Order: sequence, then C-alpha cells, then structure tokens
Amino acid sequence: MGSRNRTTLVLLAILAVLFGYYWFYQKDKVAPVDPDTADLSQTQIKVFNFDISTVSEMSWKYDSTSAKVVKDSSGNWKVSDQAILTDSNKISAFVGSVLSLYADQKYPANEIPNETSGLDKPGLTITLKKADGTSDSISFGSKTFTSSEY
Repeated sequence: MGSRNRTTLVLLAILAVLFGYYWFYQKDKVAPVDPDTADLSQTQIKVFNFDISTVSEMSWKYDSTSAKVVKDSSGNWKVSDQAILTDSNKISAFVGSVLSLYADQKYPANEIPNETSGLDKPGLTITLKKADGTSDSISFGSKTFTSSEY
C-alpha cells in the first residue's frame, strides 16, 4: 500500500469520525420551525386572536419606559398624544409580528406562578387594543431559574 493510499484512508477515517461526532450531538436537537409554513396550532397556543385590521392601538412597557401608538381614522399610525407620524408600514409589520406570537403555556391571570415565571415584575408587557375597546396583553418575565426560557 502506497503512501498516497494510506493518506486517503486516514483522511476518510477522520471524515467518518467527524461525521459520527456531528451526528451524535445533533440527533437530539429539534429542527427550527418556520412559522410561515409550519402548523403551530397543534403544538403551541396562539397568544392573540386578533385580525391585524381590527387593531387600533398598541402599547408596551419595557422596565420603566412606556410608549403607545394609535391608528388614526385614515389608517396611519402615530405616537399617542403627539402629532408625530410614524412609518405605518413598519408599525404594521411590528403589530403583525406581535399577532403571530405563539406560547408553550398560557395561564389565567389569577393562576400565574410568579415565583418561577418572573412575572411578578415583568420586563416587557405588550397590549393590543381593538377598535371595539377589547384588549389583550402579553407579559414577558425574567428567565426562570429552572431553564433559559422566559
């Protein structure tokens, strides 16, 4: 067996070991889910059941900072209580992103496990309000001490 054949076999053996190592450590990882094509309704809970055309107001509170945008009668978004127009396309895209949120668990307001969820002082709360006055909110607590989830 020549030096060239031995080098080829060593390289193939190294490749096989690397492939085996990769396969072993990647086999238990879940493939990323594309929310545009996946049916998430079977595995996760849709947070907001609003149609984007019915949303008239969005507010959020991040730590001690809060802001609110409202949709005027012509469909343009503006910062609440100010005459500042915003980029309606960007705000609509943001509202659409918020509307497409899914959760693994949903708790009734009176049953939230604050001590493990970090929701006693949420870091971020987003509220969407419809033109008919109904609203819904989602709060993000701190990372839990039992996992890296929020």
